[in-house]
Parts: sequence; C-alpha cells; structure tokens
Amino acid sequence: MAYRFKDRICTVEIEDKKYPISFSQAMSERVTEAAVKLRELKGCKDEAAVVAAIDNAIDAALGDGCAAEIFEGRTASAVERLDVLKYIQVETAAFTDRFADVRTKQ
Repeated sequence: MAYRFKDRICTVEIEDKKYPISFSQAMSERVTEAAVKLRELKGCKDEAAVVAAIDNAIDAALGDGCAAEIFEGRTASAVERLDVLKYIQVETAAFTDRFADVRTKQ
C-alpha cells in the first residue's frame, strides 16, 4: 500500500460563496486567540464590540476580510454573525471527525 496525502481543506459555503479552510498551526492559533477574546466579552452590552469580536473569529477561520465580505450591505447583528460562526464550527468539526475516522481505519 502506498502513502497518500489526505485532503486537509474544508470548504464552507456561505451565501453561495465557497471559503476553503486550510488546517494549519497558524490558523489554529488565530482561532484560539479569537475564541479567548470572545469569551472575555461574555455579558458585554456593547454590541459593536461583540460584532467586531465575532468578525475577528470568522476572519481567523476563513481569512482576513472574509467577515466584511460575508456581511457587506447587511445590518451589524451579533446574532446573525454568531449563526455564521456556529455554522463554520459545525462544518469544521464534521470535517475533522471524518478525517480522524479515515486515519483510525487505516
């Protein structure tokens, strides 16, 4: 049996646009840092600060500027942004679970 490189790119689709997520140490560190900042804002009443933190988390996963692109022309809403962030989280978790399943079966 030969060694085969596995596809390490998860693609999420938001409003008919595809965003490839390449798993790397740098991406992991960015997402972790963004998650810490979001936790620090728990209970914060300043919606603009919360929106900015969620945008930062989305950018950490998808790439700089992606949150602005996704929400361009939309009202700044923390709830809508959290929905998108949760979708990204669910899709990447499912992708990594599938990847882990393939590794354990080999």
